Amino acid sequence: GSAFLLGAFPQSFWLVYAVQGLFIIGGRFRDSWTRSEGTPTKPSTMLYYWDLCWVANFLLAAAGMLVFIEVVDERYFGMLQLRIAQRTPTAGLLACLLATGPLGWSVFVLPCKMVLHDIANYANTFIHLWPVFTTLSMRWASEAVVATYPGHFDSLFEVDVGGFLRLVVLASKTYFVWWVPFTVWMLVNGRFQSPERTGRDTIYFRLMMNDAVAAATCGVRAPPRGTAIGTTPPHSLDDAAAAAAVLKYLVIHAMACHLSFVSSALCMISIEIHLGFALAGLLFSLYLGSVWYDKMLTRNVTTKVRRHIDASAAAAKRE
Repeated sequence: GSAFLLGAFPQSFWLVYAVQGLFIIGGRFRDSWTRSEGTPTKPSTMLYYWDLCWVANFLLAAAGMLVFIEVVDERYFGMLQLRIAQRTPTAGLLACLLATGPLGWSVFVLPCKMVLHDIANYANTFIHLWPVFTTLSMRWASEAVVATYPGHFDSLFEVDVGGFLRLVVLASKTYFVWWVPFTVWMLVNGRFQSPERTGRDTIYFRLMMNDAVAAATCGVRAPPRGTAIGTTPPHSLDDAAAAAAVLKYLVIHAMACHLSFVSSALCMISIEIHLGFALAGLLFSLYLGSVWYDKMLTRNVTTKVRRHIDASAAAAKRE
């Protein structure tokens, strides 16, 4: 459905993202809320939503819905006269820079699997990949967007890009609007959160426990691979709660995001680069999804079926 709408109505594909965002992001939020028990084995994951990717998607989806409300009001009611695009002249640029920067590159780094039936996996892919295609569709069909929604996307088409360096600086300033308060929160409160001690999980803590390379880089002694949630050794908990480890993580996060801003600026300058980046992310997520389905539907299912057959054969022999 999304692929058809992207090709047939690229000027309105932003509506797909805005509406889907309500259901998919909302569904993931609800799933996190209902699954969380605040215990070591079923910790709350609500703190995940302070991460940059989630905050960016909350803002992008909200902006999409506000523009939708503007369009409906303008065509049928004429009461609100919001015109948010005119009040935020760089909003469109920022949307593209974030989409083709930290969000888009997270598809490869995390990595994101296109697993359609699982809300956690699909939401993870959605928040990182869909903004790339949404901004691409609007730039690719810019004339149709302007003709269909005049005045609503001036911040994307009417503003002066100003060159490569200006784009990187603009993205950097926006990033630090999130990074500074998030860093303060992590140092004051976030670094102490863990399933074992507080019943709450964070993306930082989960990364330190699951990624040995990231943990070693930040000076954290990661637990043995396969350690179940709720059974993390005390020394790993102490290492992850150290201020030095948190600062290393946040500095590396900032450096990685600024590297991604280089590519996002290039995508903003060249729509062909934007297209190539979007297709690369899509193919990569589809490949990972196919590997996951192959593993689940062939290897795992085959193993279970064989065990069932062996058990049935053994029971028949006993009879």
